[in-house]
Amino acid sequence: MDSMIRKLYSMELEEQDGSSRQDEEMLLEIKHLLEKNKASICVEAVNGRKGDDLAFALAELGEEIGFEKGFKCAFRLFMECKKE
Repeated sequence: MDSMIRKLYSMELEEQDGSSRQDEEMLLEIKHLLEKNKASICVEAVNGRKGDDLAFALAELGEEIGFEKGFKCAFRLFMECKKE
């Protein structure tokens, strides 16, 4: 079931055409959060990614995990309602 949910999430991202307004807003929020906390993520090691890219990747990972959890919760709720 998890792989099917991930596939559904990937399909949803493809429909959004990769770079949506929501992604841009998330990137701005990440930058604001880092600046507000006087923090930075300085990672340019083996993979050559910049800090902002890493923070954005972490946020996307959290978004995907949230999608999976929300989907499972909605499915359980649907099944409960169907029982009644």
